Amino acid sequence: MEIGSIIRELRRKAGFTQAMLAEKIGVTTSAVGFWELNRRQPDIDSITKMAEIFNVSTDYIINNQNRNVVSILCRDGSQIKLFLNDEQIETIKEFAEKIINETKCNK
Repeated sequence: MEIGSIIRELRRKAGFTQAMLAEKIGVTTSAVGFWELNRRQPDIDSITKMAEIFNVSTDYIINNQNRNVVSILCRDGSQIKLFLNDEQIETIKEFAEKIINETKCNK
């Protein structure tokens, strides 16, 4: 999938118009339109902003790698960022739900 298709898909899933996305990134609506049509490529700053807005990795936008970023805050205050695929994310969600349900039952 080309970068324009990825941007369009992410924008639509988020329920944004091209104008709304353009405003959030700080570019013109026509710039977003050109990206989606693959007539122009977004710069790295715009890609970074879109990754933050859509909660995906820049790698996903650029390379269509289905990865998600998970941040883990360690006891010492340091942070670890992991790039996980959808299956790994689903496993983590299931595990978290299990812990939550067990905690509720123990109250």
